[in-house]
Amino acid sequence: MAVIYKNQPMHDPHSISRVLRASCIMGDQYITSQDGTHIWADAAGAPWKPPVVFVHGLLCSSLNWAKQFGDEQLLDNLYMIKYEARGKRCFDELDQPESEEAYISTRHAEDFHTVCTAFNVTAPIALSWSFGGLMVPDVLSRFGTSLLPLTGHVILNTVP
Repeated sequence: MAVIYKNQPMHDPHSISRVLRASCIMGDQYITSQDGTHIWADAAGAPWKPPVVFVHGLLCSSLNWAKQFGDEQLLDNLYMIKYEARGKRCFDELDQPESEEAYISTRHAEDFHTVCTAFNVTAPIALSWSFGGLMVPDVLSRFGTSLLPLTGHVILNTVP
């Protein structure tokens, strides 16, 4: 099979894969969570691949996942989504709520759900690092397994 890209035939399967993958990248977007807080999210890969939502730690940002989002093997096999937790200052456009209630566990669970909904993801694998690992039980507590069933949870360096 030959794929035509920019008026050039492509025969190399790796080149074809890169073109198809690039056409499936959703790009970053600002999403409004259930309480009105604006959060940033980004997706890469093909939406029909297994979805993985990356959740960073407390003193970190979604930038920590840059290496994974640049890995061709991961991009070929997964639909990867990352987002910036509420209150982070990595992007000037993001809200930084001042009330304590804006940071309760329910709000973090709602953010996760909002991101999944925005990217039309059901039954994702959650991949969390550090403090981000505490959010997944909050998601299950808030939404149960029927509204947002999780396929799995990969926990990296989380201490309860």
